[in-house]
Amino acid sequence: MLLLGVLLLWPAILHGDVFGFNDTVSYLRGADTVWAKLTGHSDAFFATPVSDIAPGATKAEPGMVLYGRSLYFGLFLYLGLLAKSFWVPVVLQALAAGAAIVGIVRHFVDPAHERAFARTCLAAFALLALTPLPFFVCFLMPDLVVGLAIPVAALLLCRWRVERLWWRIGMLALLAFAALSHSTAVALLGLLAVAGLAAA
Repeated sequence: MLLLGVLLLWPAILHGDVFGFNDTVSYLRGADTVWAKLTGHSDAFFATPVSDIAPGATKAEPGMVLYGRSLYFGLFLYLGLLAKSFWVPVVLQALAAGAAIVGIVRHFVDPAHERAFARTCLAAFALLALTPLPFFVCFLMPDLVVGLAIPVAALLLCRWRVERLWWRIGMLALLAFAALSHSTAVALLGLLAVAGLAAA
């Protein structure tokens, strides 16, 4: 079911590549600085022009690091830089979105009813493929994980007791990554936590 996440890659497939922004390079420069400190080499960043693997992004001046960008999300994007293809983080983002969708559908249709569950998942992915979600999946920015944090946190708040352990762990990991990726996620999760405590 999680592999249905590839349906969310259609904007990048149609476009022929993923979508990069100037801010994408800021995230990469922070990660590249850490990589250079750890390995003594920064050539992974300069060997492949960013404009070749992330159309729309422009290369930052050597040695320039913009503060305020998440190092953790930068390291996530850096996987694509090391692999010489930013399809790597985008496919991982599609799988994360797929996991969130399947996790939500599980609370409306019992996975034990395999046909009904499969049909509902397919319908959910087909409908969501017509929303802006696929574009956020294909962006090399933390917007997707911040957006996913809202329904995932709400789901965990409402259905924690009936959630299986491995789903709890996976969804908590997604929330932690969202919080580390952008400060907006921290504010949103804080508000949801307060609302959850008030409701409890």
